[in-house]
Amino acid sequence: METAGHPRSVEEGSTPVSETAIVVGVDGSETADHALAWARERAGRTGAHVYAVMGWDVPPFMFSPSPMGVPVPPIEVIRDTAKRQLADAVERAGGEAGSFTAVLREEGPVAALLEEAKDHDADLIVVGTRGLGPVKRLLLGSVSSRVTADAPCPVAVVPDGAPVGPAGPVVVGVDGSEGSVAALRWAAAETDAPIHAIYAISYPFGPVDPVVEPEFTNHEDFGRQVVEQTVALALGDDTGRVTAAATGGDARDVLIQVVEALDASLLVTGARGAKGLTGIGSVPTAVMAHSRVPVVVVPTR
Repeated sequence: METAGHPRSVEEGSTPVSETAIVVGVDGSETADHALAWARERAGRTGAHVYAVMGWDVPPFMFSPSPMGVPVPPIEVIRDTAKRQLADAVERAGGEAGSFTAVLREEGPVAALLEEAKDHDADLIVVGTRGLGPVKRLLLGSVSSRVTADAPCPVAVVPDGAPVGPAGPVVVGVDGSEGSVAALRWAAAETDAPIHAIYAISYPFGPVDPVVEPEFTNHEDFGRQVVEQTVALALGDDTGRVTAAATGGDARDVLIQVVEALDASLLVTGARGAKGLTGIGSVPTAVMAHSRVPVVVVPTR
C-alpha cells in the first residue's frame, strides 16, 4: 500500500505468515540496530512479522537556493543513501528467526512509522532511545518520544545494551489510572514472566481521576488499596504471577530502582497517568530516558 504523495517501497522481504505485526524504526545507527535485534528476537518467539522501516524526507532548505553557494545533495542522493542504509541494516540483522520485510517510505521518520503501523494494524512499534544514523538529520533522528505520543499501539523503546530476550521479571508502573490498567493487561497478555506491579506514593499523593476507589486512612494503606484495586480491575482473578507493592517516592525514580533491584528485563507503563496530562506523561518520558531495559508505553486508545 502506498500513501498518497508518500511512496512506499519494499526493498527486501518475505511473505508475512502471521497477522501479528511489529514495526521497527531503522536509521543506520547502532541504537536502531539493537532495537531491530530486540524486535526480531521477540518476533521469533511470538510468530510476528517484522517490518523494518526507514523513513526519509527532504529538508526545507532543499527547496530554496543554497546560501553562499554551498552545494546541497540532490534528492536522488538522499533517497539512494536511505536505501543503502536500509540494506546495510538488513544485512547486519542477519538471518534471525521470523518473517521479515524491509520498507523504505518517502516521508518523515515519525510519519513513516505511524503510517506503517496503521497499514498493518501493528501490535507493537519498536524504536531505539535515540539515534542519528550516518545520514544524520536527512534521515531518522531521535523519534521515540514523538512516536510514543501518537502511536495507535504500544511502543517499545529499546536503549543501547538492553537485554535481548525475556531474561527476568517485568515491572509495571501502576497508579490507579486507566493507563496503568492498560499497561498491566498488556504485560499479562504479552509476557510470560513474573509481573511486579508497583505504585509509588508521592506528594501530592493519590490519583486525581482514578478508575479505582481507594479510601484514605493512612498513606501506607491508601497505597496498598490503589495497587491492589488496579491489579484486580486489570486482571480479575488472573493474578497468580503478579506481585503488588506500594512504596514511597517519585515514580520516575522508584520504577528505575525496582528494575535494577529485580534485574528486570522489561518496564511497562501507561502513556498517561491519572492526572490527565496531554501527550506523554512525565513518568514514561523519564523512564524512557534513563532505563537500562526496554520500556513499553501502552496507550489507552
